[in-house]
Amino acid sequence: MNVFPWFLGFAMLHGLHSLRHGGFEDRYKGCYIDNNKTRALTHRAYKDLAANGVNSNGRCIRECANRGFTFAGTSASNECHCGNNYDYDKHDPHANTCTQMCHNNPSETCGADWRLQIYSDCSVGKGGCQHDCNEQYIDVWCSCRDGYKVSTGDWKKCVEVNECNGVKGKDYHEDCHTCLNTIGSYTCNCKGGYKVDPSTKQKCIDINECEGKRGVDYHQDCHNCTNAIGSYTCGCRGGYELDPETKKKCIDVNECKGVKGKDYHEDCHKCLNTIGSYTCNCKGGYKVDPSTNQKCIDINECEGTRGVDFHQDCHNCTNAIGSYTCGCRGGYELDPETKKMCIDVDECKGERGVDYNQDCHHCINAVPGYTCECNEGYQEDSRAVEGNCIDINECLGDKGVDYHIDCHNCSNTKGSYTCDCAEGYELHPNGTFCIDTDECQRGLYDVDCHTCVNLIGGHTCMCYGKYVLDANKNNETCFDPTVQSATSISIGMIIGIVVPLLLLIAAAIAVVFLIRRRRSVEKKAYTSAKVPDANEVETNDYEKLRDISIDFPPSTAAMKQTPDATYYNTPENHVTGLVKNSIGDAGSSVSKSEKSKHTIYTNGTLSRITNQSQRNSKLKFTQVEGFKGRGSFLAIRCPMGDEAVGEFWRLVKAKQIHTVVLLEDVSSKVLPVSCPNMNFDDMNVFCKDEWQNRGIKKFTVTISKKDDDKEYVNLAPSKTISVLAVRNKLTNKVIINLRKHLVQKGHQLKCGIMCKDGQQLSGFFIGVHVILDMVDEGNKIDILHGMQHFKAVCPDFAPSEEQLLQLSHLAKDYISYAEKYNKKK
Repeated sequence: MNVFPWFLGFAMLHGLHSLRHGGFEDRYKGCYIDNNKTRALTHRAYKDLAANGVNSNGRCIRECANRGFTFAGTSASNECHCGNNYDYDKHDPHANTCTQMCHNNPSETCGADWRLQIYSDCSVGKGGCQHDCNEQYIDVWCSCRDGYKVSTGDWKKCVEVNECNGVKGKDYHEDCHTCLNTIGSYTCNCKGGYKVDPSTKQKCIDINECEGKRGVDYHQDCHNCTNAIGSYTCGCRGGYELDPETKKKCIDVNECKGVKGKDYHEDCHKCLNTIGSYTCNCKGGYKVDPSTNQKCIDINECEGTRGVDFHQDCHNCTNAIGSYTCGCRGGYELDPETKKMCIDVDECKGERGVDYNQDCHHCINAVPGYTCECNEGYQEDSRAVEGNCIDINECLGDKGVDYHIDCHNCSNTKGSYTCDCAEGYELHPNGTFCIDTDECQRGLYDVDCHTCVNLIGGHTCMCYGKYVLDANKNNETCFDPTVQSATSISIGMIIGIVVPLLLLIAAAIAVVFLIRRRRSVEKKAYTSAKVPDANEVETNDYEKLRDISIDFPPSTAAMKQTPDATYYNTPENHVTGLVKNSIGDAGSSVSKSEKSKHTIYTNGTLSRITNQSQRNSKLKFTQVEGFKGRGSFLAIRCPMGDEAVGEFWRLVKAKQIHTVVLLEDVSSKVLPVSCPNMNFDDMNVFCKDEWQNRGIKKFTVTISKKDDDKEYVNLAPSKTISVLAVRNKLTNKVIINLRKHLVQKGHQLKCGIMCKDGQQLSGFFIGVHVILDMVDEGNKIDILHGMQHFKAVCPDFAPSEEQLLQLSHLAKDYISYAEKYNKKK
């Protein structure tokens, strides 16, 4: 504010106590000296000379105010002077000298001669000021509102001030960013983040955006707003960063573009960015850590469910980082491909003595482990963890059951046994029993023995004429008693006659006794041969059954004990002679008349054999009925040539054969090599490979008319024929195994048996089948009758020595089969 005071000094003529202001004492400035040359107040408003005129300080103040003056002063009782000059004190004050009474108004004083009683008229018309009139003691001045200044022309008017042309911080506020002049003032334009101060309108103040609304006053994606002068900044949550361009929002951090182990977890296999974070794709055997979702952790499959989380065939699961492995039980190994399951170890494909036991004769793989099929004379050691064959010590068994009844002193050998024989006996060539030594045949008798007579375990002599046996020489020589005394001669003659007679009688009794004993043993063996249910076979029965053997060739004693056969002490007596006499014509229970009709008796029932030795130009076969007429067998010779093969299948079809057994591996002769089908003029033969087990391979054959297609054949299972091809040697076990498949067909079995010559193996197979049919009904094991069944039709049939020895073990093998079968059931 511009102030220009005028100081007028007056020498007051009277004391202040004599001044009378008429109610305007508060506006009184003082009593000042006036001068006619330089008046204290420049303008005289009036000089009231009227007789009735009344002067007063208030009248003068109003008059000056109305005229726009700041000061008013009364003088000389009746004058009124006005002025704006603030130097009204220039002539010095003169206190207490303004004592003249106002014209016609004695209640007030109105100055004096050349004395001015000065008052401020600010309260009246603002003292002539345009905006404001100001008083302070004797000072009175005009002032202007902000944005204006007092005009230097009259010091009363106010003229606008353009602050914006001035100096920032002096003429307008230093915090006004852009000054905008207004009438009597100014305002500001503010930068972003600022606003005009609502209290002054003349400066810019910071906007606190963070106190506002998210998404309006600060960015929607600003997580933690922090105010700053003229702006704001943001604090961002994990997985976000401040936008480097705006600095006012949080943007996602793509950790996956960073460095593994620094920007995302070391154990995150494949990083997948997400808004504000990331997650992982994990390899097999791993899963995302549920607590962080930002790393892969191992899955412990072994804590899961077998067959779901780890393989069903993993025996002992062991967790590994990212996977698992398996510990396998004995007989198994880890699958080399998957490493996650246990598979069976086929020890039998390995090396003997390394992968399976050195003493395992025929290794048979099992799951797990393996078992052994042992050679004759051995058995599997049930005490061993793994299969192996151990020798059967027959000599620890019962004589006549485990080793031959005619074995005098049994000595065990690996897989068999041998015998030490008493004097007069010698070991049979097969080494398993003792036979009588025929001293007479071999010439092992004294030269003085006229006619050698063989005895079991020794020999004696028949003496001619006057010669008699010499008792002193074990009755094995003849001597002439005439050379002795008469007494001696008489005694010698008596002895020579009596002793040979006694010896002959003793020999006859011994022969009868041995025959009865042998037959008694055989009878006990036969009557205990009820095999199928092993639970009904006691140990002693089993031991008796094993003594069913046709010893071949027999001992001299056995030959002498068999009334149905004829034997001679000649070297011509050999195997064929025994077979023909024991099974053939002389020893058979079938009469010659019955043979000519080709019939056989079975337990009193007569069954007619038909089509005996039927043949055409290309195919030979023999038909034999089964035990008690249950079904029938066709023994067929292996056909030669394709035409004969066709005849074979026509025969099978015509005879309505259910099962064909192919011995000696002749399947390639009658079945197609690739086994789907064979075509003939009038029919088709379809073949299907079914299974293979223990040397037996099964095919299914269907015979159809020429115009029948394969689809029709597949829909007609009733026309199928089972073909069992045997590739191994025809042992008792193989026959029993084959029989298992034949018996399942029922008693009306029609079976074709084919071998190379048409009778040797076929006859043996049929004979064994008949024997076991008899056993299944609780009958005796009658080996002679079983073999006779086929020989009655084919007189030329004679079992070999090997087959006869095989028959001696038939009962034992059949019991063993029955026991195993019942255990499985």
